[in-house]
Amino acid sequence: MIKYYLKLIRYQNLLIILFTMLCIRYCIIYPYYNKIELNFFLSDLNFFFLALAIVLIAAGGYVYNDFFDIKTDSINHPKDMIVGIHISRKKALLLSNLLSFIGLLFGTYVSYKINHLKLSLIFVAVVFTLWIYTWFLKKYVVISNFTIATLTALVPFYPFLYEILSMPEFYVKHLSTSLSLAINNIFYFSLSYSIFAFLTTFLREILKDISDFEGDIQTVKNTIPIVFGVKFAKFLSIFLIITIITLLLYILFNYLKDFTSFAYITLLIILPFLYCIYKMYKANKNSDFYKISQIVKVIMLLGLGYSFVVFFKL
Repeated sequence: MIKYYLKLIRYQNLLIILFTMLCIRYCIIYPYYNKIELNFFLSDLNFFFLALAIVLIAAGGYVYNDFFDIKTDSINHPKDMIVGIHISRKKALLLSNLLSFIGLLFGTYVSYKINHLKLSLIFVAVVFTLWIYTWFLKKYVVISNFTIATLTALVPFYPFLYEILSMPEFYVKHLSTSLSLAINNIFYFSLSYSIFAFLTTFLREILKDISDFEGDIQTVKNTIPIVFGVKFAKFLSIFLIITIITLLLYILFNYLKDFTSFAYITLLIILPFLYCIYKMYKANKNSDFYKISQIVKVIMLLGLGYSFVVFFKL
């Protein structure tokens, strides 16, 4: 029974969320702080509660989505269905609400501990957005993809936001040049990862919509491939990949000019993306696009892996 609950909350995606936050904190923030002999302002315990809040809220969102998507999933992924077969709808709804509520409690607690209780509204907004997304935003073309991509893009930014807002007033008033530079660098790295997360998630959402075309059209969903056609969805996917590659090349030639960065990003991110374009050109079955979306997921992980390059460079 445990394996069904783990599958229901998408434990693999939750591990990626946790991995993302750990990478930003310990591979980006830590080395910049270490260079100027500073420790974290946000304690490890509070960071743990922050990560737990994000993970639990995301888990609640996944369960809530499956609770409402039974009809579509019965067509697109009948073998993978859990709600209504292995776990009752009543238990799934209870689990979703419980996970979201506990996540809100942890988020509120951390916000209170750093004297920024208003930040807890972020978690309220995320839970509310996930509910609204499941209820009716999924019916609106582009908006549904944009919503999920935006929520994913926030994940790399949480460690930076809570770290900076944990800074004591003394440091804020007497911000040294070295600390200011460190914060600036951390901000741009966090922002870059957020943009990367947004674009790759948007890309994956389109690819999944193409692979789920049959079930979505039968349940009257307005996805990009249904409204504008599969050919347009493929074109948009390729355009997004080219946009990501262009941004990566811009960053490489203007900011990350070392050989290690060039080799890592070229071999492990740009080339796999080019392979995705090739596979997309050859794809003619719904399952082909699902496989490409899985490749993009791996590329997202490899993008996170670049933070280890930053750690060892600094």
